[in-house]
Order: sequence, then C-alpha cells, then structure tokens
Amino acid sequence: MHSFWKTFGGLFLAAAVWSQTPRATLTLQQALETTLLHPQARIGEQQILASRGVQREASGIFDPLYSSGVRQSFAPTPLSTAQQVSDGSGSPKAAFTNLTTFNGGASQLYRSGVTAGPIVELDRSRDRLLNAAGINQSRLAYQVTIPLLRNRGPDVVAARETAAGVQVQASVLDLNQTYTDLLASTAASYWGLVGALRLAAVAASSEERGRMLLQNVQDLIRADRIPRSDLNQVRANLADRTAGRIEAEQQVVVARQQLALAMGVPPEQIATVPDPAEGFPEIPAPANDADSVRRYIVLALSQRADYLAAQKRVEAQRKLLPPATNAFRPAIDLTFSAGYSGLREGLYPNSYLASLVYGVHGLDAVGGVRYEFAPRNNAAAGALAQVESAIRQAELLADTSARAISSEVVVSLEGVRNAGLRLAKAHESVEAFQAALDGEREKYRLGFGSLVDILTTEDRLTTSLIVEVQARLEAAVELARLRHATGTLVEPNATAPRVDRQAFVTLPALPGDR
Repeated sequence: MHSFWKTFGGLFLAAAVWSQTPRATLTLQQALETTLLHPQARIGEQQILASRGVQREASGIFDPLYSSGVRQSFAPTPLSTAQQVSDGSGSPKAAFTNLTTFNGGASQLYRSGVTAGPIVELDRSRDRLLNAAGINQSRLAYQVTIPLLRNRGPDVVAARETAAGVQVQASVLDLNQTYTDLLASTAASYWGLVGALRLAAVAASSEERGRMLLQNVQDLIRADRIPRSDLNQVRANLADRTAGRIEAEQQVVVARQQLALAMGVPPEQIATVPDPAEGFPEIPAPANDADSVRRYIVLALSQRADYLAAQKRVEAQRKLLPPATNAFRPAIDLTFSAGYSGLREGLYPNSYLASLVYGVHGLDAVGGVRYEFAPRNNAAAGALAQVESAIRQAELLADTSARAISSEVVVSLEGVRNAGLRLAKAHESVEAFQAALDGEREKYRLGFGSLVDILTTEDRLTTSLIVEVQARLEAAVELARLRHATGTLVEPNATAPRVDRQAFVTLPALPGDR
C-alpha cells in the first residue's frame, strides 16, 4: 500500500504539472542573456556617454584657439594754424585720419600651463596732411606665456580633465554593478518561478489526495463501515485544498511576471514568458569559519563594482585638490614674443598685404612679467573648502559601501549554510509524514483509525512539502545573493559583460584556492 500511494502520487504530480502548464523552454542561461538587454542597462550606457562628454568638455581648454578682428575708424584731425591750408576759397582745408586695423592669431594652452601661438597685426593709416599716399605697417610674431607659480604643471592645469576621466571609469563600474544587480534579480525570479510551479504542483497533489479521500469515504459509507457524518469533514477539507490550489496558481502568474520584469522583456512579450526548463540546483555548503568569512569579504571588496566605483570617485575628487591649493599662490607670468615688422606705402590693397614682406629690417623681441596677488583670496579659500569636503564625503561613502558589502557577505554566507540545513530537515520531515499518512490510511481502512488523524497528517505532509520547496528556493536564492555580495557575477570594468549559468549553481572561489 505504501508503494502504491507513492507511485500514484508521483504520477499525478507529473501529470498535473504537464497538463496545467506549457512545456518548459526557458533555461537559466537564456534568461540571463536576455537580461543583458534590459532597459536599465541602456540607461547606464547613456551615463557613460554623458561622463565621456564631460571629459571631452574638460579637455576643451587645450584646443587651439583662433581669433581675428578688423577695425575701421575715420576721424577729423585737429590742426594748428600753421598746418591749416586754404583750398583757395578762403576756408581752411580740414584734415581727416582714416585707420584700418586687422589682427589675428592662434594660441594653445598646453598641459604644462604654457600658452603659445603666432600673432599677426596689419595697420593701414592715411590722412590728407601727412600721409596722403597711405602707410601700411605689419608685425608677425610668435608669443609664449610661461606661468612661474600659479597654473603651472599638468596636475594643476589638467586636473579637471583627469578627474573627468576617472569619473568615466566610475561610470563603467556603475554599469557593471547594474548588470550584477539585474542578473541577480533575474536568477532569484527564475528560481521563484520554479518554486511557484512546484508549490502549485504540491497544492494540486494535495487537492487530488483530498478528492481520493472523499471517494474512499463515500465507498466506506455505502458499505456501512463508517458514519455518514464523516462526509462533511472530507468535503470541507477538499474545498479548502481546492482554494489553496487556486491561490498557488495565482502565485505562478505573479512569479512569471516578476521574471518577465527582471529580464526586461518587451511589453508585447511580457505575457508569454515560458516555464523554466531547469529545476533547483544542488547547493554546496560553504565554509563558514572566521578565516573563510574574512577571505570572502576580501574577495568582495576586490570585485564589487559599486565599491570600486566609490573608490574611483574618491580618486576623482583628490585630482581636484592640487589646483585648489595652487590657487593660493600669486600669479607670476613671463611673456615673450619674437618676430619682425614691415612697412609698405601705397593706396592699393596689395600694398596692405605687401607690408608683411617689404620694409623688414630684422627680428624684434618683446618680453614682460605680469604679477597678480589677492591678499585675502576668499575665492581660493572657498574653493579649497569645497574640494576638501567633497573628498571627505566620497571617502565616507566608500567606507559606508565597504561596511554594507561586508555585512551582506556575512549574511548571505550564513543564509546559504542555513538554507542547506533547513532543506535537509525538511526532506526528512516529508519522508516521515508520507510514511505516517500511509499508516493512518491503512488503519482507517481497517476500521481502527480516525478521519481526523488522516486529515491532520495530510495537512502536515502538505506543509512539509511546502517547506521543502521553500527551502530549495531559499538555498538557490541565497547562493545568487552570495554571488551578488562577492561581486563574482560580472567582471569589473568589463565593457561587454558575459554571463555563465555556473556562477549561479556553484560557490565563488576564494582568493588563493584553485
């Protein structure tokens, strides 16, 4: 009789799962690969592009800068009595000055702080009294400005560009952490659907046992073996189990949608997520001694992308400290230019340009020093205070992240271990209650047992089956959480992350282990 019930129950469980749900077609690997296309990951990619835009903007100060300008002026020139000349009509002839100026140049700031570039100036002057034919003058030179104290050196001049580059690296790590979060969520949802289907099968099996019990009781009543009043308890029991089966089927719908959302499937496919093709994995027990816990924490702090991103942000803020402290220095800039000047007389436009090559008598040189100092320098003091505060905030955030990660590792390790222990005991309970139920059924059939004992044992068997499924689900989810806590789902700084199902069914390797 015991083997009959076990065989029938197993066949019914398989038939119930096959008849009520479509054939399983979704593997864990497929679910994880689909997750890589999640819209949340696309948001992270856009953040990387935005960070690179900030870096490019910061590097703009090193772009060559070209400038040019033209100025035209026309003004009467005051003349003395001796300079005034009559035009024969008795009225003095006025003098006017016509001046045309063109200047152009190119300059570039280098990361050393030096600014250099060519300059050109063209002047055309004509007046009726002294320069009736017009004078065209030009100067072509190369000018260099060298900072001696403030704004000198790449760690000062290129600080914002360097800090922006570090922020790009942090954004890449943020995306890696987003992938880790999404994959862990998908794995948990995948196992959640597996668990929901198994719980639905348990509920269906319980309902069928109740239906068979009702049939047996009706047969015994017709044979005058038991009183008719027992029929009410059996019917109430069957109705309760049917309600439980309906609730379990609703939880399958909920779990399926949770998996669809975790995978990031398009809206038109969200209602067609197939059943999982895999069952719960066998979870190995992790080492839980103090040294192993410490090594797991070390592994997590070396692999967790969010912690590495927090450290990068500390580094980025520290890159801004040199220019903030450098701003307290006085500005002493040495300016030097060397070139030549030319001159050409004439009214025609070609005379204007010919001054660049005519009338040249050798090189000239100009040098100078500029000094600037603010005694109070509140701007520099305020900027330094902001940078120091930002550094401290970034350090505190990194420290907070490290503590949270360490705690997560400890909890997840204990969770995997306890889930395994709970599963072992739950399995023992199922086997014991199955044997007890077989015995109660046999006693009732022979007229020695009671219906209450059968119903009670049935309920406790169903509860044990539910606990066993929940323990298997908890073990699989806790392993995913451990992988998430240790940062061993996605390689840090990976531009094209890859996923492997084995990461969700095996323990992470400790540093130093083969």
